[in-house]
Amino acid sequence: TKYKKIVFKVIDLSYFINFIDLTDLIIINVSSPNTRGLRDLQKIDKLKKIISSFRDSTVNRNSPSPPILVKVSPDLSIDRFESICNLSLHEGLDGLVISNTTENRDGLSGKNFINEEGGLSGRPLFNKSTSMLGMAYQITGGKVPLIGVGGISNGFDAYTKIKAGASLVQIYSSLVFNGPLVVKKIKEELRQNLISDGFNSLSEAIGIDHRQGGIT
Repeated sequence: TKYKKIVFKVIDLSYFINFIDLTDLIIINVSSPNTRGLRDLQKIDKLKKIISSFRDSTVNRNSPSPPILVKVSPDLSIDRFESICNLSLHEGLDGLVISNTTENRDGLSGKNFINEEGGLSGRPLFNKSTSMLGMAYQITGGKVPLIGVGGISNGFDAYTKIKAGASLVQIYSSLVFNGPLVVKKIKEELRQNLISDGFNSLSEAIGIDHRQGGIT
């Protein structure tokens, strides 16, 4: 079956060592809704095997191994999401990417693409993925770096992700709709937000919404 082929390709990573020197980091993406059966690999027992397989493929090397992160689905149950956050702590993961695209279509009634299959990105994903960022930051106690993804189109969006717990942010849809210059716009607006709230660096703002006292 297609599912078995997916498992085989992900678990058997002996070939990966041939390319590891070309990588800056490894993101284990088992959360795309566009590949049938892939999200089933977010079950803890299967995810642990995948992480172990990647680590096994990087042993006995002279140079440091690249960081390993896991990209999660916004459609996970709370229990499954909490389990993955705890796994990131126990396995010493280098980070979580929150989140992938969603199959949820809430709030999009009347849109001509409402019945299309596949993952939805952009603004409809913002609130859900940001809420998950906050949960992950609290569960991990800020000990696991988080990459915030989903619906970022301006500096305030990026700032909101950072305050929720993101150490880094990533954009996709806004690049499509606004072009590469949106990066400069986001950086400048983010800088202004940080200055306005009295932060001397971005790191001071990470997770501030969930730290005692918040912004003063």
